[in-house]
Amino acid sequence: MQIKNKDEALGYVDTIIRENWRKYLDEHNVDNELGKAEIDEEKNEKGHMAWSYYIEGIYMSTDGRRRWLLDTGELVETTINQDENTIEKAYLKTYGKELQSPSEVSINEAKAKAEDLLRKTDPNYSGTFGLKEVDGVGYLVWQEVRGGGSIIIGNDGGVLFSNMTGIVSPEDLIQAYKDGKRSDEAKFGGSGSGITEEQVRQYVQNKFNEEDSTDRIEDRGFAYYIDTQPREYLDTKDDSKMKIGNGPIVVLRSTGDVFSFSSNPLHMFGKTENRVGVNTAKTAEEFQTALNGLKAMGDHAALNPETLAGNK
Repeated sequence: MQIKNKDEALGYVDTIIRENWRKYLDEHNVDNELGKAEIDEEKNEKGHMAWSYYIEGIYMSTDGRRRWLLDTGELVETTINQDENTIEKAYLKTYGKELQSPSEVSINEAKAKAEDLLRKTDPNYSGTFGLKEVDGVGYLVWQEVRGGGSIIIGNDGGVLFSNMTGIVSPEDLIQAYKDGKRSDEAKFGGSGSGITEEQVRQYVQNKFNEEDSTDRIEDRGFAYYIDTQPREYLDTKDDSKMKIGNGPIVVLRSTGDVFSFSSNPLHMFGKTENRVGVNTAKTAEEFQTALNGLKAMGDHAALNPETLAGNK
């Protein structure tokens, strides 16, 4: 079992642990009403997350006892006594063995895995990769190009990809990993993963209520670009039928993220010297650079993608 964050820990306390206490009280003919469950502290212990919990109605004691749930699903109780006044000591006393740190991934394993996953999201990237060890987490690996993707390869076997989350800074990505956020490796680019053209076609037909919307869809490799102009314009190319302000819908192939952009010059041309925006990007690298620029400016469309149903 791997409990990833405080919310999952509280859910575990409020279901599994609550039920165990209910059974214990019933077996001992104690008519205590169990009330609200709470997590009152979170800490890291030898690479494991631990949460101090409390449920209204369970026994209290005078020895400073605190009940802890580990990310493994194991339970320990600390007291003021010298042999159990830390989580490590209490674990040893409870289970008769030392609390072991999670298995750590080697630098070579992390680098190889990260580069493989990052190349799946951007097959055209031929540049180099940076790498940094993150204490207690694993490794941060990134494409050494402006707007490139970043990924964490965790000691616990998890991964977190920046371009799948909308997270921009390495610091935020690291904190998100510590908070339990993860990416699904099956949804990285490559054969048999990501969004298919058929999924996009169905999405477009439903959105525009059309039997055939194939002429709206442009496959740019890393993403599907969807023309949002009225059908009358698409069929006649009569400029009087064009809707001013419309931009493309962009569906990222690797993640299913759906961005609805406009004809705003920042969406068309961005703010970089190459004058390439999210609407005109031809590669994943160009798109990510332009998207990161929009996010930094607080652009609503860039910061609030939807997700193609069924992909995440």
